Amino acid sequence: MIFKDIDTYKDKIGIYLIRNVVNNKIYIGQTSDRFIERYWNHKWKLNNNTHDNLYLQQSWNKYGEA
Repeated sequence: MIFKDIDTYKDKIGIYLIRNVVNNKIYIGQTSDRFIERYWNHKWKLNNNTHDNLYLQQSWNKYGEA
């Protein structure tokens, strides 16, 4: 999972997406936390197999981070 334009968006809040570059499916979310905090939260949960979104977790498990 890559955080694009991290210097521009890391302290912003709003709507974001996570794209699976293998099958082009997307997860859309929103946050009132800073994007960098939400990014690390997603990444931690996905790496620990505890993400709330089962489809996103299964996709992460199948295809990996990259």
